Amino acid sequence: MKKAIINGRIYSDRKFVDGYAILTEDGIITAIQKEIPADTYIIDLKGKHIAPGFIDIQINGGEKFYFSQTPTEEALHDISDASLKYGATHTLP
Repeated sequence: MKKAIINGRIYSDRKFVDGYAILTEDGIITAIQKEIPADTYIIDLKGKHIAPGFIDIQINGGEKFYFSQTPTEEALHDISDASLKYGATHTLP
């Protein structure tokens, strides 16, 4: 499905860019442009910021567990979920 993410402040190359849409298809960014194709589903961010996901290279824990104290699969899921919630799309344990 084609989607256009509009009305977001896009952080790009150390500055914010306004007035552009991020076009995606099947979860992959295909373009960043001002024009929106007619057959596109619109997602309006209402001025929220868009930035690349962060990579956390020093994880201390999640919301419920510290892995050093609770080295379990449940703790790993907690850490992963918490990382995503706060903007870290990838982690390096």
